[in-house]
Parts: sequence; C-alpha cells; structure tokens
Amino acid sequence: MTLYARSDILVHHNGITGHTHRRPSKGDGTYVPIWGIDCPPCEATLGGDPAWSASRYKIPLTPDEEQEAIDTKAAAEAAMHQAQMAIARDAAIQAAAARGAVPDIDPDDVAVTSGDDGGPAALDDSALRTDPDVLAANYAAQNKTDLKDLARDRGLAVSGSREDLIARHVEFDQQQ
Repeated sequence: MTLYARSDILVHHNGITGHTHRRPSKGDGTYVPIWGIDCPPCEATLGGDPAWSASRYKIPLTPDEEQEAIDTKAAAEAAMHQAQMAIARDAAIQAAAARGAVPDIDPDDVAVTSGDDGGPAALDDSALRTDPDVLAANYAAQNKTDLKDLARDRGLAVSGSREDLIARHVEFDQQQ
C-alpha cells in the first residue's frame, strides 16, 4: 500500500529500519506536488500519522493550506450572503410592484457593499448617523412590517402609520 505525504514533508527517515525517502523534484528543481512512499516497513510506522494518507485524493492539508481553506470558505460565504441580499432586495421590489406599490427608486441609486469600503481614509460619518433626514431615508426604504418588528425589538410603540413608525425610529436613534 502506498502512503502519500502532506505537501510540506520533504523527507521521511525511519529510525527503526534506517530507510530514508526524499520527495522527488522535477527537472526545474521544484518538488513534485504529490509524493507517495511504497515501502512496507516505513508504511507500518506511518499508518497513523495525520500528515500521511492512504489515498492520493485525501492528502491532509498543511496548517497554512488549512487556514487558506478557512479564509476562502469565509470569503465564499460572504459573497453568497451578498448575492442573497441582492436577490431578496429584488424580490421585495417585485413583490411591491405586484401589489401596485412600485417604489420610486432608480436601480442606479441602489448599491450593496460589504466589509469596510471606506478604508483607513474613510470620512467620519457620525454626523450622518444622527441627521434626521438621513435616518428617515434609511427607514423609508423598509416596509411597515419591518418597521414594526424593529419597533418591538426596541421597545417602541408599533401603532400608527408608517410615517409615525419612521419618526419614532429617527427619534430613538437620535437619543442613542
């Protein structure tokens, strides 16, 4: 049975048998990416080693490769979330249009971002977070059900018109 080494293993030395195996290199001096040992005495000592695999399709990742896989998965999940939010926004617009309540929003006026899009030179937006017009515009993009749900979460009254709910949320934010 052949055992395959993780990519960061360049040499295996078996102290019991005295066998030494080295990862072969290609003509240009780089090491072959998949390296296996077919040496029964060495295989017996490597059988439980987590850096080796009996299948060349299940070779363990190095710690760096493992971290890269985790980072890549996180980036993929963030991209998937971003796509789901865009789909949900489009579905909400279509649902509003089906009810005859087409929002007065130009598609070019809608942008979805993720992460820290401002970078280190981002402007201080604390004034924008307390500006009643900015706050009202942010809440105006939400439907009445969402505004009521947020009001419940904040301990605010849920009665009244949509405009009443928006005014309560703006007042709440200004007091924070």
